[in-house]
Amino acid sequence: MVSTPTRAPAAKQRGATRLPPATRTGKAAGTRPPSPQAPARGTARAGHVPPLARLRGWYRSFWAKLDGSIDVGFSYTKSSDIAQLNVNTGTLYRSPSFEARLTASATATQTSDEEGRDDRGTVQASYLRYRGKRWFVGGGAGDETNESLGIKLRSQESGAVGQRLVNTNRAQLAIGGGLSVNDEHGVDTEPTQNIEAIMTFRTSYYAYDFPKTNIDVSFQYFPSLSDFGRQRIQFDSSFRRELWKDVFLAVNVFDTFDSQPPSADADKNDVGVVLSFGWSY
Repeated sequence: MVSTPTRAPAAKQRGATRLPPATRTGKAAGTRPPSPQAPARGTARAGHVPPLARLRGWYRSFWAKLDGSIDVGFSYTKSSDIAQLNVNTGTLYRSPSFEARLTASATATQTSDEEGRDDRGTVQASYLRYRGKRWFVGGGAGDETNESLGIKLRSQESGAVGQRLVNTNRAQLAIGGGLSVNDEHGVDTEPTQNIEAIMTFRTSYYAYDFPKTNIDVSFQYFPSLSDFGRQRIQFDSSFRRELWKDVFLAVNVFDTFDSQPPSADADKNDVGVVLSFGWSY
């Protein structure tokens, strides 16, 4: 049996020196531990991050999640006196829960008589919100002009739901479907409004070792629900190969198809291959 020691009363010895409360150890009755002193003015408290440092950290984190490029190509043919400038750019912001993408493409053609101009341009923005490991919901909006297809301006908004079939650091593949509405202004025609179904396919491949390589392929199919029989297809692909640090050689291919363009004299198909140099960030 272990006995509990009892405290014997302290004997008061003659001549013993009594310690002041400030030098006693332990929890003496009537004493309190010293309170922490407030930091001097202008000195950061432990664990406190100044607002400027937080802003710098957010700024670096934001730019670290951006992935983009810009490609520029130019061609001139003296025999036909045709000059053509091509610009393609894309920026992607990716986080664990969503991604936002902004792309733009333009082709400006200059001829001597101004009658053979064939300008085209697109600007598109999209947002995808991930639901679980595979599913996503998203929306997009964009403007497009294509003189060869008889389109002065087409403004479009869409919403879709889809699935990510492949999602790794080196490859991505996603499919989806939804609805799209657009306001279309044709060359020498009255504006029209259309409702279309939309089916999308997008895949990307990345190689990070030098030379870095990026491959992107996008396919969109628009069967009209308000103008039965009309179908549109948009195909875009790009291949980029690093030549020097962040400097790329790029090959872009596009194919735009419209079975019933607004103008009867317009072409139904517009295909292009562009070789250009670019910079990635």
